[in-house]
Amino acid sequence: MLFALGTPVIDYMIPCPTVQIKAYDLEKGVPNFRPMGIIERIISENEVIVNCPGDNARNVCEGLSFLGSGCVYYGATGTDDEADYLGGLVNEADIPNILLKCDGHTGKIATLISEDKERTFVVDMGVATTIDSLSDEAKQKFDSSDYFYTTIITHFTEDSIACLSSELLEKSKIANKKIVFALESSSLCKLKKKEILALISRHEPLLFGNEQELNAIGGVAEVRKHTPFVVCKQGANGATIYDGEKTAKINPIKTAVVDTTGAGDYFNAGVLHGLMEGKSIGECGKIGAELAARCISLYGARLR
Repeated sequence: MLFALGTPVIDYMIPCPTVQIKAYDLEKGVPNFRPMGIIERIISENEVIVNCPGDNARNVCEGLSFLGSGCVYYGATGTDDEADYLGGLVNEADIPNILLKCDGHTGKIATLISEDKERTFVVDMGVATTIDSLSDEAKQKFDSSDYFYTTIITHFTEDSIACLSSELLEKSKIANKKIVFALESSSLCKLKKKEILALISRHEPLLFGNEQELNAIGGVAEVRKHTPFVVCKQGANGATIYDGEKTAKINPIKTAVVDTTGAGDYFNAGVLHGLMEGKSIGECGKIGAELAARCISLYGARLR
């Protein structure tokens, strides 16, 4: 069973031309952290195609649950109406979860989809990053888990959840759990390169990232000196999975591309499901590709 520490948010999918993204003074194609007022203004000024739960860890848990693997998604929402809405969406997706309610507002992301299908994220994490401990129920689930999942944004954010991520990494190491670490932002990878490489060397996680993220911390060859299992996602070119001396090139599955949001997360889920089932890395990658293809045929990070 996998225990995932996440940052629950509501993701608003909005078609938005590049010229308008520039007018909002946003860096195209990456997360842009802005106050909630700016996000709500962007949402109100544009047509929202769909809103759905966001967060890398949540997406991975949805994928695992969809495939029948055990998981628990742990995070914090606010005390606003959006918290109940988000919790309902997570439950509808059949994701086993423990979502704590904390004073404040639930996180939101305006995902702006430009004419080239690139996504630009405008983010306010709300109370999601303020969680600093495990509830009693979450502690029981964590203790009984075999895998611990965290991400670069969760681990290096300047808030309480970063300390919790560090604590759970150390406990996982002591308990010989398999640690899964996902790279999410090439700019953050570049900024925290030394710290990330040190973390990888210490914990030797199952490491997931795309080419840009892995290149930002030295490239695949360098990263493989620090941990034996590396997944390099290459977008339309598929992915390559490295496990010690073994390598598997994974081809993408052709499908009509509607929106690529979350595709990499669902690929992670498919690979992890395969590992839990004892499959070869080639078989794991194929499951990941199938799940990613299902995701990109829909708007938003979802499988249904």
